[in-house]
Amino acid sequence: MSEQITTTDAAPGDVSVQFSFPVSNTEGRYAQLAVTDRMSGVQIVRVNLSPEELVEFLAHTSVRLSGAVLPKRPELIGRRQQTTGTSLRHGADHTPEQVRDEYLAAGWESVQIQTTNYGHRVVARRWVTDDQQGE
Repeated sequence: MSEQITTTDAAPGDVSVQFSFPVSNTEGRYAQLAVTDRMSGVQIVRVNLSPEELVEFLAHTSVRLSGAVLPKRPELIGRRQQTTGTSLRHGADHTPEQVRDEYLAAGWESVQIQTTNYGHRVVARRWVTDDQQGE
């Protein structure tokens, strides 16, 4: 298996805030505000603002909004995603399924097998806290 593990360099509490304005005057277009945890890449919250709510938001420092979209896996917030992978040529000694099983046995949470022109690529992902990062 590959020894190269990539991890985000974000610090605990780092977030990305994205605000997008409606792209047209068509009825039903909303501005959108989204906050994403940079360590895990999990979107913490996303809200659509109606035209009236957008005006309130721009005019005041605090606006009560409803209809927020919350994360499907909130337990990942504050964790880092680590990614690693192995490339296997056609006719390699190990099958992609064997490599997948090795990653899963080593504690990787999800493993994906991709077909390439030269064979297969096995990509493993897991989410760790800062004290687990060296494992």
